[in-house]
Amino acid sequence: MFTKIYNSVKSLFSKFFDKSQFEALSDVSLDASKKVEIKYYLNDPSTPDLMGLAVNPVTYKLPFSVKHYMNAGGPFDRPQGQAANIYAVMCHSINAINRTANIDKWALVKNLNVDPLAGDMPNAYYDRQGLKFFYFNGKSGKKVFTCLSADIVSHELGHALLDAMRPEYFNMANTEIWAFHESFGDCISIFSSLAQPILVDYILKQTGGDLKKSNLVEGLAEQFGAELGIPGALRKAVNSFVYVNPAKLPKNAPDNQLSSEVHSFSRVMTGAFYDILVAVYNHYGSNKDALAKAREFLLKTYIEANRKAPSAANFFQSFAATWIAIAQPIDPQIANLMKVIFKNRQIYGVVVAQSVVSDAVFPFDKVNLGENKFDNVNVVVNHGKIKVSSLFESDVLAQSEKMAELMELNMTIPLDDMVCMEDGVVCQMSVGPNVACECAKDFLNYILDNDLYGDNEIQPWYKDEDNNLIRKHITCCGDNGFVNNCLIPGNPEFGKCWKCKNNTGCCSHGNCSCEELPKKQVVLPCRTRYSTCSTNKYNTGCGGSRYYSQPYGCGSASANPVPYT
Repeated sequence: MFTKIYNSVKSLFSKFFDKSQFEALSDVSLDASKKVEIKYYLNDPSTPDLMGLAVNPVTYKLPFSVKHYMNAGGPFDRPQGQAANIYAVMCHSINAINRTANIDKWALVKNLNVDPLAGDMPNAYYDRQGLKFFYFNGKSGKKVFTCLSADIVSHELGHALLDAMRPEYFNMANTEIWAFHESFGDCISIFSSLAQPILVDYILKQTGGDLKKSNLVEGLAEQFGAELGIPGALRKAVNSFVYVNPAKLPKNAPDNQLSSEVHSFSRVMTGAFYDILVAVYNHYGSNKDALAKAREFLLKTYIEANRKAPSAANFFQSFAATWIAIAQPIDPQIANLMKVIFKNRQIYGVVVAQSVVSDAVFPFDKVNLGENKFDNVNVVVNHGKIKVSSLFESDVLAQSEKMAELMELNMTIPLDDMVCMEDGVVCQMSVGPNVACECAKDFLNYILDNDLYGDNEIQPWYKDEDNNLIRKHITCCGDNGFVNNCLIPGNPEFGKCWKCKNNTGCCSHGNCSCEELPKKQVVLPCRTRYSTCSTNKYNTGCGGSRYYSQPYGCGSASANPVPYT
């Protein structure tokens, strides 16, 4: 009787709603007699023998729906099979993380919408409404579907999970927090993989038990990276990168070097995370049981640290201090191992002094949200919003069109304070408003250097109706990795970057319409990228090195920000 009622209701609703969307609203078929089995990739198509089988998959809280999913598996070269693959991976990853994290809801939506076939470009992204996964023609000539990579799926899910826990990070004008968001996604991918017994057995055999060696779990998106020409994987957690102020790094660099690009820079924190995983694994005995215990200990403390870490300009350091403080009462030996690793990566250290800047010199709207005390650590939670023009000297002259627009916007900066006990001494672990201001300038430099602000769909930053600088989405492989179809040889749109309806122009953020081929190179309503300079520069003209040419503080040339330690 229930099945008949369900079928009648479904028939009625199907006249108004897409069938796949209607059926995807349920985690499992309403027909209890139907057994749902989904075969899915544990890694990606580059390792076709590593397959999982999901039987009647459901999730622990956090509902989502997948476009094209029909409550069944299917061939991986068909939309139904691709949707089923991503559905099974999402169920596994949510359960692997959220039974510990216990997140009740997404940041902005009740139900996360997942599109496994969002369009033709080598990327995937999270935009607070859902997850979008794209496909592209790789170097080998094969079509690569990001929805078939468990690493990419769990990485994008990681953005959604962190946004649910710390929504204030999403629009924070700080490249270090931005890079941490990427590292968090990679770490969630590692945690998810380590919850797959087949993968655990595989990497222990692959490395002979020495997890410092390159392996399938520490590498993110092997097929994706190879098809882009990146050897090994898109990113590797086994690396030797150490912290450097990102403002002092080059804008771009080869894969074996560090740059200020947030996905590249994120590898510092991900490398430290993986070093800690290996150290705790060895601490527990260097076997399969030890790896399970290490995963459990780190996931619990890592999630807690993410809930409590202060939003400071030196976020890598403040997170490291928080994570160590949380681990200390549980296992002091592990906490000491963590401290050594973070120091070796030059992430962890004491801020010797703080600059004091008055509100008259540094005019921002500061909201005190209270204090958070735990285990000899005190965090004063503040959020700050500042108008971009307040960051610069009054005698600044030349501006690009885009910088002039940015000057009128408000942006959010990290202002949390943190003190904790270090060998019996109370120590400052966060930096003050001066450094937050300096980081905000570096952030503006970064998004202008890389053309990341505008109404174009592929540009992740835009202005809202209240003149706030807001982020649209977070991508998996680099904002510069959002390659326009017109720039990818072999695509029908190659060489036709004027064609606005091919992912290179028309946008969902702001107003845009451009139907015809432009007669000359101009800035179109949807801001297709035409410019007289290869990059827009501020205060130095075309080809200048920075957007500002003199030493800067926070509205005062004499301000003396505290360097990172």
